Amino acid sequence: MKAVVKSVNWLAAAVLVVAVGMAWLQPIHFFGNPDWASPVVQLAMVLGLLVMTMAGRQVLKQLSSRQYRWLLIGLVGLIAIVQILIATSFVDVARADPFFVRQQALLLARGSHHWQHYFMIYPNNVNFTLLVANLLKPLLKLTQTPWVLLNVIRFIWIDTGLISGLYLLNRWRYWQPGAVSFSLLWLVSVPVAAFGLFAYTDALVLPLLPDSLALLTLGLSLTGWRRWGVLIGDGLLVAVGVVMKTNLIVLWLTLVLMGIILWWQRQFSGRQMLGWLVSLVMTLGVMFAVMRTAQQQAGYTRQADAALPATSWIAMSLNPQSSGEYRHDDFARVNQMPTAAAKRQQTQQMIQQRLHQMGVTGTLVHLLKKMRVFWATGDFDSFKLTTQWIRAPRW
Repeated sequence: MKAVVKSVNWLAAAVLVVAVGMAWLQPIHFFGNPDWASPVVQLAMVLGLLVMTMAGRQVLKQLSSRQYRWLLIGLVGLIAIVQILIATSFVDVARADPFFVRQQALLLARGSHHWQHYFMIYPNNVNFTLLVANLLKPLLKLTQTPWVLLNVIRFIWIDTGLISGLYLLNRWRYWQPGAVSFSLLWLVSVPVAAFGLFAYTDALVLPLLPDSLALLTLGLSLTGWRRWGVLIGDGLLVAVGVVMKTNLIVLWLTLVLMGIILWWQRQFSGRQMLGWLVSLVMTLGVMFAVMRTAQQQAGYTRQADAALPATSWIAMSLNPQSSGEYRHDDFARVNQMPTAAAKRQQTQQMIQQRLHQMGVTGTLVHLLKKMRVFWATGDFDSFKLTTQWIRAPRW
């Protein structure tokens, strides 16, 4: 396991170096992001931050266990206070996809079974809407404006990632100075604050990676039925993430690979590895069955001819006029097709045409541009997620 962790650390370091290089040398201006400082100023700030970080690590290492513990408690308390202030001071207006999710969830929570046509086009948002509706049902009995309470719930869920991270640092013996450093990073992280206010799936998936890894690590430290209870719970947690946001299938596949690695390292026997894989498949199947039943009970019936095929996003991302941005004209070309087969055929034609138009060299350049957009800023789009407010401080 240590060898795996070391390899992952080197991979993460390489990704961060590339991301910093992109953000420094090739910033993106066409998304309306705030202008960054000049490369010279940024480099000076990064070097200064590194010096302060190294000095801070030495100070933290010299603290006694008691002093370090109280510093950590104070920092975690400060995180809670700041998040409560943010959650109660801001309410996002919910634009685009979150708007439809919020409005539909309100209707469902109040007993309606009518679904907007948007969810026939984008069925991938149905399960998350059902989750929000079930959260709203008890909250609407307390208040008719439950958005602050939902903010608090989102922050609590996101902070499970903080708890899992602290647990892993303790297990891996990086507690001092790792715990304080990690908590300080959590305190000042823009995505943590922004996703806590954003009424969409970002907050749901944000802590799943550390949570999953913490449960896996805990399960391996146990024996018997307790081990399998925790490991199955881990698979169930990731399965919930997959049914809410299909992209998380990559995390589910990671668990599959982890089971194979554990068997290779002889921490799993062949029978245990097989049991692990079977449990992952079963929990995923159970979650899809549960959500399908929930959809039927909520009155949702999928319309195959209205839904956009997954290939439409690939076609849109290959548009050489953009760097993978959403384009309404690409959406309209596919959406106007009358049947599911016609929609698939249209997206296949768009993909083939664009690959042929760009050629091998052009496609590689286009992919590099997309990577530049992905890595050129450090806020993970969170500055653009919440730009209009129902409630915000007057300043």
